[in-house]
Amino acid sequence: MDIFSHGLWANAVFETTAQAKFKKRKKLDVLLGIFFGIAPDFFSFGIFFALNVFKKLPVILSYVSSRLLEELNRIIVGITSIAPNTGRTIGNIAEKTWGTLPSGPPDPNAIPHFVYILYNFTHSFLIFALIFGLVWLFHKKPYWLLAGWGLHIFIDIFSHTEKFFPTPFLFPISNFHINLTSWGNPLFMIINYSALIGVYLWLYGFSSRKKLIKKSDQSKKN
Repeated sequence: MDIFSHGLWANAVFETTAQAKFKKRKKLDVLLGIFFGIAPDFFSFGIFFALNVFKKLPVILSYVSSRLLEELNRIIVGITSIAPNTGRTIGNIAEKTWGTLPSGPPDPNAIPHFVYILYNFTHSFLIFALIFGLVWLFHKKPYWLLAGWGLHIFIDIFSHTEKFFPTPFLFPISNFHINLTSWGNPLFMIINYSALIGVYLWLYGFSSRKKLIKKSDQSKKN
């Protein structure tokens, strides 16, 4: 799944848990929840970009712009499948502005080998469980914000294919992975972001839920 969705879903899960307990989260907890939700990608692909940002800035910017245009192309394909005329109109405007939009994932051979090694470690349930257990042991209680990391891996298991970074959730014991669907599939993206919009409207858009939390805060103060 794309890194933005990972952060949004992690925040949604933690916010749902907090609202179920009529608790208001601290800003730091919100930021940490999102951070752990995107951490597996941040500590694999993010390090690659950080190491090359000054040395190969033009290459990085080209790669990023290519990825953004690729996502735009997928969105247009998704819109076209639902509303053909609207999709074609948007596609024509995009093509006149940026030229022919790229499609498909980047060439895996263009990505350094160390990124794959980092990806294996950051996307393993076994590694996550070990770190989660050690933190629990050290703090004498579970650090639930770290669960955003586990959620990231769980989502990626079912939203990556073997063509581009399949999720090695049993690393280093096994390289077994599930070849189901790509998060870049237009239909998947439409369902994913539609679900996110619905969830966030439910969590933050309905005043009745906010009133319940306010009422709970006031009762605790009294």
